Parts: sequence; structure tokens; C-alpha cells
Amino acid sequence: MTPLLVDAGIATRPLPGEASGACGDMGLLRPTANGLFAAMIDGLGHGVLAQAVAREACDHLNQVDPDAAMDLIMLSLQKKLRGGRGCVAALCRVNAADGLLEFCGLGDIVTRTLGATSKIIVPQDGIIGQVAPKPRVQQQVMAADSVLVMHSDGISSRIYSSELEWLLQGEPKAAAERLVATFGRDSDDAGCVVIRVRA
Repeated sequence: MTPLLVDAGIATRPLPGEASGACGDMGLLRPTANGLFAAMIDGLGHGVLAQAVAREACDHLNQVDPDAAMDLIMLSLQKKLRGGRGCVAALCRVNAADGLLEFCGLGDIVTRTLGATSKIIVPQDGIIGQVAPKPRVQQQVMAADSVLVMHSDGISSRIYSSELEWLLQGEPKAAAERLVATFGRDSDDAGCVVIRVRA
């Protein structure tokens, strides 16, 4: 079987008018042995303090083994941030060999697939570093010519009442930037990760 092509892009934007320019929404992309590991992180609140906890989470995720069990990666992040401000995050890994998507999320990061199979992937409730349940890993197969979107609550829910077929075209980075520019709320930081799988 010919491996799938997996590419991705990130876009973030601070709260409009934020004097510090700091953004508490951050995305992360890392290659794995067979594909891609990605994360979308939202530090609680906005501004410098939210950015600091999101950066701490990103730094930690850059140091872990991206091929480790997803629940163990999330547990290590919970341990790292314990007792602090806290964040919410969605972690995923896409295997280019067979399209297998593994997902582990805590808190209100919206994650969904679009394309041949469209599905909302529901995260667990909780705040990483504060109150959080035992992480649960979900799996599904991403077909060729499909897209995964992970975004913070700084992206308006009206995104899904719009025509989103354009997400399946073009570069993921450009798609992520368009989502943030078009649907970012004026009352919060905004960020998203877009992952595209092609034959």
C-alpha cells in the first residue's frame, strides 16, 4: 500500500487589542516514525500568562517521544502543568501508512474531520494541570482527501454553518490562516491546526 501524504499548517492570533501582543493559543507539529504528531493548546485566559502556560505545554510536547502512547503523553503533560494556571489541549497522531488517527483531548478544543467521513471528535472535560480525568484515546481512520481541524474556542461556532469544502483544497497553512481571519472571535485569542491527508 502506498503511504498517504500528510501535511499540516498552524495559524494563531492574539486577542485583538491585546497590548502585549501575547497569544495563549499555540499549535505544534512534529514528525513521527510513520506520520505526524500535532497539538492545539489554549492557555486559560489570554495575554502574557496564558501565553506562558501554552509555551510551557509546547516545550514539554517538543521533548516527549511523539511515537509514545497518546494517553501517556497526555498524562505527562498533566504532571508537568500540575498546580499551575492550566490549559486545554487536543493531541493527535496520523499514521501515513494506513490513515489511522489517534486522538486524546482535554477541554474545549474543537476537533473534527471533513471529507469522505465528517465527524466531530468529542474531547473529555477537564483542565490540564488542574482537574482532569484519566486520558482516553480515540481512534478512527482518515481516508485520502480528508482534513482534520483542531481549533480553540476563539474560533466562532458559526464556522460549521458555513460551506467548508475549500478546506479540502490548497495548502493547510493557508486554510488555517483563513479560518482564523474569517471566524476568529473579537473577544479571545484564536488558533487552529489543519491537517490534510492525500493519496
